[in-house]
Order: sequence, then structure tokens, then C-alpha cells
Amino acid sequence: MRRTLGVGGVTSAFGDGAKWIWNVVREVFGKTEECLDIYHAAEHISDCGKVLFGESPSKTEWFERMRLVLLSEGFVGLERELKLLSGLKKGQRLSVASLLDYFRGNAGRLDYCGRLASGRAIGRV
Repeated sequence: MRRTLGVGGVTSAFGDGAKWIWNVVREVFGKTEECLDIYHAAEHISDCGKVLFGESPSKTEWFERMRLVLLSEGFVGLERELKLLSGLKKGQRLSVASLLDYFRGNAGRLDYCGRLASGRAIGRV
């Protein structure tokens, strides 16, 4: 199929986190290093921040901190930070749980620090 498409030697692929995308990537290109596009990762963090903080300046501060944690520590750091949140209302807890589920399902695709250190892309910024 790669020859039909004129594609060869693909070693890395980006996606938005949807399972079907990773399945297609593996089927078409074989084993590749998968990376959750940082744009989509940040979008999910931002959406959760809106639920937690509305449009207050705290939302922007929280978003920037969470993005930095994700870039430097991956899922482990993000999970740690999210578990520190307390006093949340039901809707906020659900949003945090949804964010954790999204990143947990993509935990192996979050080596942003390693990719950046080796001069590799992490997706659209």
C-alpha cells in the first residue's frame, strides 16, 4: 500500500488522539513512532481550563503551566498536577477526569521533551 501511495520510510506520525487514526497509521505505514500533536493536546487542556476557571486570568496561567508540565514531563507530570486540584464541583471533576482519560489513552505518545531535545517536531504549535 505504501508503494501505491508513493510513500516510504515513514518513521514518525502525528495524530489528534483518535484511536482510528493510530490504527490507520499502523496499517498503512507499519511501526512508527506515534506523537500526539501538541496543538490537539493543548486544545484539550484549554477546554478543561475553561471549565475550571471560566475566562479569568487564572485560566491562562493554569493553561501555560499545564502545557509546560506536559512538554517537560509527559503524562506523569500532567496526572500529578491534575490530582492536586481540590474543591472541584461535579462538572469540573468530570472535565478533569475526561482530560486524564484522553491523555492516559495517549500516554505513550507524549514524549515531547525527548522529541524536542533531538530536534524533532511535536506537531503544529
